[in-house]
Amino acid sequence: MAYAGQEAGNGGFVIECKNKPLMILDYFEANLPTLDGTPTLLPLGENDLENSKTMIYTRLGNVNTFFGQILGTYESILNTNNWIITDLDLGKDDTNLPYKECIKKSRVAYRQGKTVYVQKNLVSKLDKGQQFVLALHEFLYASSQKSTSEKTRHVIRELLKSEEEFDQSRFTLQIQELFSRWGQVTFRKKGKFTEGSSSFWSELNGLCKGEGAEFAVSYTGKSRTQPNCGGLCTTLYLKTLTCAALN
Repeated sequence: MAYAGQEAGNGGFVIECKNKPLMILDYFEANLPTLDGTPTLLPLGENDLENSKTMIYTRLGNVNTFFGQILGTYESILNTNNWIITDLDLGKDDTNLPYKECIKKSRVAYRQGKTVYVQKNLVSKLDKGQQFVLALHEFLYASSQKSTSEKTRHVIRELLKSEEEFDQSRFTLQIQELFSRWGQVTFRKKGKFTEGSSSFWSELNGLCKGEGAEFAVSYTGKSRTQPNCGGLCTTLYLKTLTCAALN
């Protein structure tokens, strides 16, 4: 599917605290105690990481169909093998932190469209679990199309919670807030397309782009299948096209 523009994002941060390993800001904040007590998070150590990833992806997979399509549009960001390791123009370190035991907050990633650039002398100090949290941050922040990552960090805090503490209702509300910029609009369209072809969704996405929307979500029309054709045999006569659009 097509994705929404080539927007740039400020990227994730790492935080340095006394007597603690370098960690992603989202993870640090998820660990902080609240009025309800100290949260229990999913384990991200070497022996537990894959199981915890599966649980988090399952939680994300339970969102409604439209939100799932948005997430699917940006899914490739989760593949850290595609990240570019370089020296970033990081600017001034943000050391004005409300946490007494922490001394520095530094930008570790910068994203442009679907491309993530990471600071080589920082990302190399992160273990695999923290790299996953960074990937999760970049993925959800890009999907949200918001100008700040506050709502992204809220969602990640919930996603990182243990099975006993994860709250599906709260998570559903957070996802709705995260994707509040996204909506759907339906257009009347005519055209003839071959369902199942490699270009089918690209062609529908192009129609959405032509209307100022982002990508195709669903469609209606009449489908006619030729008998015994031995190949791509179904022709769609398009009637309406529903597209994802940014508010």
